Amino acid sequence: MLEIVRECASVNSIVSSMVHRENETLLDLIELQIGITEFNSKIHSERPYTEIIKSAEKSMSYFRLIDEQIIRTSLDLLESRVVNTANHLGGICSPQSFQGDILYCKMLERMGLNLGIVPVPATAGIPMCNCTNPRGAVLYSLSDSPYCLFFVPNREKNSIVKLTEPMRLESVISKINEFEKIRDDGAFHRKTAEELRRVYCEPSVFTFGSFGEQAGVLQYRVSQRVFQEKGPKLAYFALEELALPLIFKDIKDKNSILYYVLYDSGVRTAICRKDSKSGTSFSRLLFKGIDDRKRVFSIDFTEDGKLTGVSRKNEEISYSSDANTLISMFENNSISPGIGMILIVLFFERGLTWLGGVFQAEYLPEMQRMLSAAFNEAGYYDLERYIMSWRCDGYISGPIFMLSETKNNLLVNAGPFECIINGITWDRIQELLSTKIKDAHYMGMFEFYHDLVLSENRIEGWYGKIADYCKENYQKNRI
Repeated sequence: MLEIVRECASVNSIVSSMVHRENETLLDLIELQIGITEFNSKIHSERPYTEIIKSAEKSMSYFRLIDEQIIRTSLDLLESRVVNTANHLGGICSPQSFQGDILYCKMLERMGLNLGIVPVPATAGIPMCNCTNPRGAVLYSLSDSPYCLFFVPNREKNSIVKLTEPMRLESVISKINEFEKIRDDGAFHRKTAEELRRVYCEPSVFTFGSFGEQAGVLQYRVSQRVFQEKGPKLAYFALEELALPLIFKDIKDKNSILYYVLYDSGVRTAICRKDSKSGTSFSRLLFKGIDDRKRVFSIDFTEDGKLTGVSRKNEEISYSSDANTLISMFENNSISPGIGMILIVLFFERGLTWLGGVFQAEYLPEMQRMLSAAFNEAGYYDLERYIMSWRCDGYISGPIFMLSETKNNLLVNAGPFECIINGITWDRIQELLSTKIKDAHYMGMFEFYHDLVLSENRIEGWYGKIADYCKENYQKNRI
């Protein structure tokens, strides 16, 4: 286990820091994030924060088919000016995402906010074959490795979440029935099939026109089942859709940071020439291309103001960055905003603090440094100082504090269905927040090791080794 921890710590500074916090608890980690949020809230943003609230209302509009109150309550909580941005839309069963959401909700609670329905803007520009498995459900306690059910056809595996065709009810029912026949692990298994039907087979889920909208509603339904009495409900929606109306506004506003980035030759040239530690320039983080099969590909923003790249069909593309052309391509789903553009309009322009995972807490400060350095080189020193004034190192998604037992008595990360079937209360979660930060990151090694270490370099049987270590050391975290 120590070798696994050392490998992860050697390639990620956040993991390296967290595995040495032996005397602090998850409550201390939450307080650190509250401190970052309060620090940022004192900065006067370049653009009014109310524009984010208006955009969120539009991007969450599909929830009206379920309950108008979902939107109203979510908008109230967005006034906190902080969101958990670590998640993928459709990654419903990821233990890291789910438990990160709970930590975020506990943070809002400690900030004195009334939890009801908590908005979670999640990345929707990822492919369906992403490791968080938007394509279906993942169950962790049925065997000694994660068990995946795929509700979305294999032909859609490379399309991005927000553009994927909606699931079909008959297909989902068929897959759950198949699962029930193939496996027979007693009462736990039968209850799992029952809960899958309860969440996924509700007819209202199939009234939506895209998988992205279905995914947001499914996440809400899952959280309803986890916390049937006291506790928050989660309303997921697309981060890109939150940003787009603000992008359309800013690319025509000559005083906006985004306008400088796109149309000021000095800033643009500096951005194209500044590389991060990983060798990626900010210019490659502004746009993503989308081909006619709904697959994403890389786009570079060049010094002469062109969008260039090579599609998944190996075709060279070149687009103009004229404002009206960009808006048209966004609306036609020929391009999608990259993380750099979304960061500018939501965080730096309007002051929405992001809390992320171990990757985001590393790359956001690096992106901040690259962007501010470009404004410095172009002679815009006030904007350089303004961009650097924000705290971008927020971290909430990664620690694990709930484990579930497999049929072979090992302990593995608990996802939402483990919480539904085994039962968890909001008061019990409060008790689990006394878990030490170090221990929560040792329990998080199931996902850290998978994400940070290449498959060919992983120790043989690594998943079982972590599960065995958790069994020996973290029985108090079993739900």
